[in-house]
Amino acid sequence: MKKILYLSGLIFLTGCSEKISNFTINNIVKSNEKLIFSINFKDNKVLDKIRESSSKKFICENMIDSQQTLDADIDRFESNQIEVSVKFCSNNDNRSCEPIDISSVKKINLECQAVFSAMIGNVSKSEKFPIVWEEK
Repeated sequence: MKKILYLSGLIFLTGCSEKISNFTINNIVKSNEKLIFSINFKDNKVLDKIRESSSKKFICENMIDSQQTLDADIDRFESNQIEVSVKFCSNNDNRSCEPIDISSVKKINLECQAVFSAMIGNVSKSEKFPIVWEEK
């Protein structure tokens, strides 16, 4: 009986994991302090699940400089899209981001992943996706 309770609790705590797919990346724009992009979802049910999630995160890694700390935030939800901004930080402590000026940067190559979770343990993740911006 203890094993059944333990396994039930483990499944509950681990939750269910599902993949987020069917999205496109649009409107990649660089400002002096951040890179902004939009994710458009083809399925509104996925967007509704994301809105209901208690934790909404984007995790990005700089593929050109892996030591660079990044801070990704959701700026807004709009119909079937999410606008995300990525700041490049001068500090590496992961507590707060002190943005640096990226106006002179000619190329940005990021690998990002969206992670959304609910209080009951359901976790939705996207595949890792590239965000590339290059000055023309």
